Amino acid sequence: MLSVTSLLKVEHCWQEYDKGKATTSFKEKLMEELKAPFCEEEYKRLLHNITVRKPVQHHRDLRGRIKIYDENYLGKSYLDFNCGK
Repeated sequence: MLSVTSLLKVEHCWQEYDKGKATTSFKEKLMEELKAPFCEEEYKRLLHNITVRKPVQHHRDLRGRIKIYDENYLGKSYLDFNCGK
């Protein structure tokens, strides 16, 4: 469990204070990272990872063991679960 002092340390890491005004350094660092060139292979790999749909698996508790089996339909991808509507 996080204590109040550790939460304050985390909050301090996310903000920089400039002349009494709190500015978010996270946004600036994010924009710098987004402006950097990207690797096409990494992009394709990550896109595949979030769009792939795998077969749904279920399990049965048997006497002393568990049997895992695939269903005949595909589950949702990461994007399907986290897509804003």
